[in-house]
Amino acid sequence: MTRSIAEFEKGGEAQSNSADWRLVMALVIMGQHARAVEVGQRYIRDDPFHPPIAFMWLGVAYFMLRRYSDALPCLRVAVLRAPNLRGARVHLAANLAQLSQIDAARGEVDAALRIEPTFTIDHQRRLAAVCRYDSDIAHHLEALRRAGLPG
Repeated sequence: MTRSIAEFEKGGEAQSNSADWRLVMALVIMGQHARAVEVGQRYIRDDPFHPPIAFMWLGVAYFMLRRYSDALPCLRVAVLRAPNLRGARVHLAANLAQLSQIDAARGEVDAALRIEPTFTIDHQRRLAAVCRYDSDIAHHLEALRRAGLPG
């Protein structure tokens, strides 16, 4: 993964205004959350036609930094722009749970389950297994438990 990030950065050096939401995702996976925020903000600012998933990954980076109030508008925009993006719903649910907005978090879990009825915490654990730090995975999964996602 470190080599992948280096390749993204090399491409960015060749084109100084270049950033990519996939780099934000890679940085989150590698536990480089502050850097992910920096790259995500630049990408969203520089590309007026960025996909909704860019907001989702920026929100996830903020979430991992425990900056839940900063994550909230990003995740809400992702859901607004892509209401059937299950990942955005799940991450918004986790973030709302961390803000003690449990009813709203459960509403997002319900929306995620309408999109993918068999989705569970165990499924999210398998998806998150690519993350470098177990503490990041545990942080997210605990928030999803608080939000009411089934095991």
